[in-house]
Amino acid sequence: MNKRNISVICAVLALTVLLSGCSFLGIGANKLSYSSASIAGQVESVSGKTITLTLGFISGGDDASGTTQDSEPSAQPQTDAAASAAPENTEKPAQTDAPDAAIAPPTVSASASEQPETTQSPEQSEPEAAAEPENNGEDSAKTQAGAYFTLGTTTAQLKVNDASALYNEDGSAAKLTDIKSGAILSIDFNAKGGIDKITIRQVGRLVVSNGVSYYAANVFSADDTVSGGAYDSTKAGENTIILDNGAEVGFTGTAISRTSDSGSDSGQSAAYGVGAALLAADGTAYVEDSTVTADAYGAAGLFAGGKGVVYAGDTTVDTSKDVSFALAASGGKLYAWDVMANTKGDNSPAVMCIGGSAAVIDGGEYNTEGADSPAVCGNSAITFNNASLTARNSAAANVLGGSVTLFDSKLSGNMADNEQNGTTWTVGVYNSGSASGGDTASFHMVGGSIESKNGGIFYTTNTKSDILLSGVEITQSENSNYFLRCTGNANKAGWGAAGANGAECGFTAISQKIDGNIIWDSISKLDFYMQKGSTLTGAVKTDQTYSNKVGGGHCSMYISEDSKWIVTGDSVVTSLYSEGDIVDAKGKTVTIKNSEGKTVVKGSSEYTVTVQAYSSPADFTNAAKLPVWTELQVQRPSGLKK
Repeated sequence: MNKRNISVICAVLALTVLLSGCSFLGIGANKLSYSSASIAGQVESVSGKTITLTLGFISGGDDASGTTQDSEPSAQPQTDAAASAAPENTEKPAQTDAPDAAIAPPTVSASASEQPETTQSPEQSEPEAAAEPENNGEDSAKTQAGAYFTLGTTTAQLKVNDASALYNEDGSAAKLTDIKSGAILSIDFNAKGGIDKITIRQVGRLVVSNGVSYYAANVFSADDTVSGGAYDSTKAGENTIILDNGAEVGFTGTAISRTSDSGSDSGQSAAYGVGAALLAADGTAYVEDSTVTADAYGAAGLFAGGKGVVYAGDTTVDTSKDVSFALAASGGKLYAWDVMANTKGDNSPAVMCIGGSAAVIDGGEYNTEGADSPAVCGNSAITFNNASLTARNSAAANVLGGSVTLFDSKLSGNMADNEQNGTTWTVGVYNSGSASGGDTASFHMVGGSIESKNGGIFYTTNTKSDILLSGVEITQSENSNYFLRCTGNANKAGWGAAGANGAECGFTAISQKIDGNIIWDSISKLDFYMQKGSTLTGAVKTDQTYSNKVGGGHCSMYISEDSKWIVTGDSVVTSLYSEGDIVDAKGKTVTIKNSEGKTVVKGSSEYTVTVQAYSSPADFTNAAKLPVWTELQVQRPSGLKK
């Protein structure tokens, strides 16, 4: 840092000491005992002629307030995201066929001035969850073109007795009523310490929250209420709105838009909410009867960051470009009521939650148009009630850890025939290798419906999974070749070690009708429970395509007295514990033989079930328990009227 910078910063520090504990007020019109300097501050509140400011610095661009234009930001981010979180005015990032790059951890180069890269899996075709960032030490934020404001910690008051000193950025006269909470003011003093000019600046903000650097068009760092109005952002990688410093802000009837031809780094947008229209980084947002639009690569709609909470009600959220999520959380909490969420780009889930976040969503519609864009994706706790989720060119749901729980909801998927890891599916439960949401990935659904327009229904691989269905109406596609596939995978995307990346799945059916085959292999473990009048119509088959050994895995079936297995083809089960009927479609008893060929149950059907062990009764101790909506729901806060 040069001597000029040091002297200017020392002068500003002297000013903050002078102002600490006293008012920013003087005698006469706009009088202050500070001479020949410029300072800047963010408006916290306006009461009559008195404006409360938090002082800071304007840096970059053609001029600066509080420091020189070649000085560095005062904030020093503390995570590996820091260098890349500061956006550049660059062209849209080159796109690949790798949606994993959309939700992958960032990689920061040794120099803060170099552009970070995201890790990519060239053959991956379904969105993944971001791995948690590691702390790799300090990295200075990279400055973007144009001026930006860095918030300090000193507060002061300014009394505007002479409105003729007020100006807009373009030099036109301004009024006191033009100064709103969150606005940035620069204040120019003359040699006698009087205020010559107060300018309402149109500059971005540099915000350091949870150790990550962001640029934002609008920052709320104190409690506020916004009714109506519009907020927008057009700079590359910039957030339209950021909530920080624990602020609670309500937005009602507000239009929030994010538009840019340049985009955000995909890893940063997923892991930290860089470039989102609204980011609650460290604060709580209440968004009601509003519209949120994001038309920029990597730009999410509503994003709950590490210490952030977002409540949304009766709001429409639309995103247009690739890697753009409508509702997202990474470490934060997300709650929604009757939201209409739509994404059009590839690799753009309507709802994405990663990094230990949580979402509870009641009502509304969540739709995706792009390829590799499930309606819901993540590795955290996500709950839906009475919602409609439709992926028109993708799997409907990808559970990469954590849990997805749905009550009385509609789920529809249409994954393309891309032979992703050997199959296509409607609901995928797997560990991608890039992130984990705990020891077990869970998908539970009570009531409602699942529709497959292409491929099978459930696919689980390279993870421990827990799947439960109760009273769900299931519509299979015409080309479906399985209901549940519990096997290893082709390892096209690095999902575990080839030949040893099987699944460990507990599947529970309660009052559930199931049509389709069950497929398992010798590197997987499947425990299939049927209770309370459940019916399976299908065969249970082995497929060793992705296994490197014979033996070691198992498929155990547990059938209650009031449940039934209607066998449609010769089947192989390791252990069969049945109290119910095992018949074919004509009602004929199916023959059960052990692995040595000895008949255990003699039947008249043309089909045979081969087992290693057969007995009754069935033990349901380890079956999944039915979830209850009232135990998971979140009450709509008073800040969002119904």
